[in-house]
Amino acid sequence: ARGPAQTLTLDDAIEAVAFDRAGHRLVIATRRSLYLRVLADGTTTRIASPVARPDHLALDGDTIWLGADHQRVAVALDGAITATDVCPADQRRAAHTLAPDLRHAVCYGDDGAVVRDLTDGRVVITAASVGPRPVFSASGRRLALLEAGTVTIHELPGGRRLDARALTATAPLVIGDQLAATWDGRTVTVWRPGTDEQVTRAVVDAPAFAVPTDRAVAFVAADGAVALVGATAALPDVGLVGTPALGLTRPAIGASLLDPDGAIAIIHPDAVSRLDLRTGAVARLATTADHAVASADGAVVALARGATLTTWSPATIAPVVYRRAVADAQVQVSDDAETLAWSLGEVLEIRRLPDDARHTVAVAARSLAHDHGRLAVVDRDGAVTTVGLAAGAPPRRLAVGAGPVG
Repeated sequence: ARGPAQTLTLDDAIEAVAFDRAGHRLVIATRRSLYLRVLADGTTTRIASPVARPDHLALDGDTIWLGADHQRVAVALDGAITATDVCPADQRRAAHTLAPDLRHAVCYGDDGAVVRDLTDGRVVITAASVGPRPVFSASGRRLALLEAGTVTIHELPGGRRLDARALTATAPLVIGDQLAATWDGRTVTVWRPGTDEQVTRAVVDAPAFAVPTDRAVAFVAADGAVALVGATAALPDVGLVGTPALGLTRPAIGASLLDPDGAIAIIHPDAVSRLDLRTGAVARLATTADHAVASADGAVVALARGATLTTWSPATIAPVVYRRAVADAQVQVSDDAETLAWSLGEVLEIRRLPDDARHTVAVAARSLAHDHGRLAVVDRDGAVTTVGLAAGAPPRRLAVGAGPVG
């Protein structure tokens, strides 16, 4: 079915949402509770939360991990709670930085910064300066440390250094599991760490933020317009995804990765849209959301707004790109965005998107207009015929300037 797969209203405002690595289960943190939801059958387990507003949330096996203050808190399904310090007392000179999966943390001591593997407490990276700026990838498998005019990128777990290059300390920086990117005004640079692959180019609009996928980096401007840049060849700007094309009036406030191979969410105050970077097609996912996250493979998207959580399967709602020769008339879309209509010359084709059902009406169209479930079709002689969108609705021809004649 097209549209939301599951909707769940919880006991309080949603503070954080996270998938397990397999994308089969979802954990939701409200200000009062933790919910573990099995997506296949909707089974939901509620556990009282020991942390009202966690800084981080992750799900690993049957353990829910929360980050709060200087601790990492483990919550078992039976409600048992174990709290451990993220950094030792002598490595709290500044606030630590946790990886999204809560498996690693950057800690700051008087002698410098270190990266700790929180599964066993080992130090896996020792930074060259006291205060590097860390940037983790969304998966937690890559870490960039920006210090003293140099950015180094490391593989996690283990800490192996993949790449090092010059970069100013204040430059914006994003990394994925395959690509890294920075920008200065309209000039963007994308590279693949550990290789010579790099592209620098100017984009049409200065980015407000960027989302790295496995094949390219999507640079998103404040109005929602998107440019794609790969590490080996510049890809063309993706058209028809700016604010005017989406019918929105306010600037984008965020973007997040939905599919490592080619889809992102663009979050506006008015709506959340899914952009397929491979085709340029856009689907409206929801009116708006406070949080938009996806499973690692992009198979499920979770949107949180207030106390309501909606989960979607992009495979069932991915936009269909229709490539048809439309004769002399623009395409019309119904108010609920469920039906398309276009002229094919001597007939009008009407297609329902949810089930791809279609029917034709024998009327030639020079132009089309749509209002409240009916089409007004103007033929080559200037006569007007009104057509209902439902299959079997008879057309009604209006005489030019004389009112209805049939």
